[in-house]
Amino acid sequence: MLHSVFAAAKRLARVGVKNVDPRVFFPEDKKQEEGIRKISEELKSRWQESKSGGYRAGDDAYRFARPEYIRRLSGKSKQGARYKYAGFDQLVHISSGIIRFFLEPAARMFADQQKANGGGEVSFITSSIQDDEIRNQCDELLIERFDVLKGDVANSDELRSVDKLRNLIQGLGSLFQACLMDEKASQRRMFSFVISDSPTNEIESLLALATRFGYIYQDTVGNKSGMGRTKLYVLSRRLAPAYKLDPIGFSGYLSVTNNFLLEISERPNAFVNRLKKNGVNAVVDGSPQLSLL
Repeated sequence: MLHSVFAAAKRLARVGVKNVDPRVFFPEDKKQEEGIRKISEELKSRWQESKSGGYRAGDDAYRFARPEYIRRLSGKSKQGARYKYAGFDQLVHISSGIIRFFLEPAARMFADQQKANGGGEVSFITSSIQDDEIRNQCDELLIERFDVLKGDVANSDELRSVDKLRNLIQGLGSLFQACLMDEKASQRRMFSFVISDSPTNEIESLLALATRFGYIYQDTVGNKSGMGRTKLYVLSRRLAPAYKLDPIGFSGYLSVTNNFLLEISERPNAFVNRLKKNGVNAVVDGSPQLSLL
């Protein structure tokens, strides 16, 4: 995070914004953070009364306050009530530490803010402009890029692969969203999964395609037996706005089977209906695991 602060400050200086803390230049939404703080205090009080939950009251507050804020906000019917992806730290998490994925949207934010200021000096980027650009970036990745991929395919087999890839990403996003919306879940920040059995060539090809085009990143994690490591697949946090996900901080991962991924890629509507009806635990292979991502 310190490296990101230094890099951002250096880039800001190049465009004439000198001696400014990037956290001041990219402020959080104050109303939103106050709402999250109140939920944090609520969770701490609940823990102290019940003596259940995390090892410390702060554990529950840290893990659940922001996801719970997003869940409650999602239940509001009034138009325009949505979570804002704003604030320097949140922008860094969304970029997954890849400087290009921070700088490109930041440059567009700057241009939009300059226009909003009538061409005048830009001393900070409003949370609304930050949020709009992050959502535009998400749409580019989830909608426009898929349209480009479909336009570039050479035959019907490649077209089916693109469709299956889109289904897979949509299904995973819906799955992770269901985790966040589950009030009883032990871990609600989900972006990752491991495959508990041997993936087929078809699933390996789809995951390789997803990695190639930036929808998924690959890492490794210790396997359940405690002996050796296995591949960990991480959904790009740039897709967080599409599925109302919390991109900040620690995350858990799910254990799924090859057939589970195959079902998502081939019958996404059936999967989403089953997910809504039966919940996360009924559709995945194993309970959520904790990881230090």
